[in-house]
Amino acid sequence: MFWKSLLSMLGVLVVSLAIGAACTGASASRIVPVALTLAELKGSTSTAKLAPPAEDITKLSAGYGYKAPGYDNADKEKWEVATYVFLPSSVTVKKSDKVNLRVFGINGDLHAARLLDPHGKVVGSPMVWNRGREYTFSFVAEKSGVYRLVCDSHSPTMEATFYALP
Repeated sequence: MFWKSLLSMLGVLVVSLAIGAACTGASASRIVPVALTLAELKGSTSTAKLAPPAEDITKLSAGYGYKAPGYDNADKEKWEVATYVFLPSSVTVKKSDKVNLRVFGINGDLHAARLLDPHGKVVGSPMVWNRGREYTFSFVAEKSGVYRLVCDSHSPTMEATFYALP
């Protein structure tokens, strides 16, 4: 009788531990929705307020844009700079989270993007995004570390970082 009770209690304990482990694993995985915008930030001024850059800044990054003084026929002194970015540019998630990205393009005719895991390996298929359209993309943060969403058309200024915490 004693042994039968002991075996029964051990059976309950083993089943309880198994259920607890399964529940812990399930609760560690979350779905994280992220709205991401493809944007172009612009600024303009006149040569009377600030001299234009001495160098062609478009040679510094594919993500930079520059229109020299006089590009605007209405104002021969006006000049403009621009850069492409992801907004937000960083997001924190946990390892094993499923990240559901909803991406909307405001500016830029073409954004050739890819997601890199913490070891630099491409996650999923490369993507092409255009302005005026919405796209969805999901990935699981299988590893702790930094995942980088890179727009090859406008890198290095157009990158978003996903920090996957342990």
